Amino acid sequence: MSLEQFSLVNGFLQLDGPSKRRGEAHCNKKLCLTATSVEPMARVLLLLSKREDCWFVKLDSQPGAHGMVRGRCFFNNPRAVVEVWKQYKNTGEVLCTIQDDDFVNAFR
Repeated sequence: MSLEQFSLVNGFLQLDGPSKRRGEAHCNKKLCLTATSVEPMARVLLLLSKREDCWFVKLDSQPGAHGMVRGRCFFNNPRAVVEVWKQYKNTGEVLCTIQDDDFVNAFR
């Protein structure tokens, strides 16, 4: 797996999706992913970044203090977030959850 398609920005590997390149807005619900190494996370996020409704993906360039790699995937609609969550929630490839920024921002 090559990470060459990702850009390194502020310690994160990131890639714009088709939705962002078309100038569309993203929804405030995002898919949060965790894995034990960069490679499986990059593989999943690269695949997701090619979806027409994908806005943006990013992941840690190196595992964190506990050996975990975090990834995020933003879509242009909440339905896509739920569809992808349902697809990956039981695969064992990555751990995934949904973060609702509309809700969380009130507590930041």
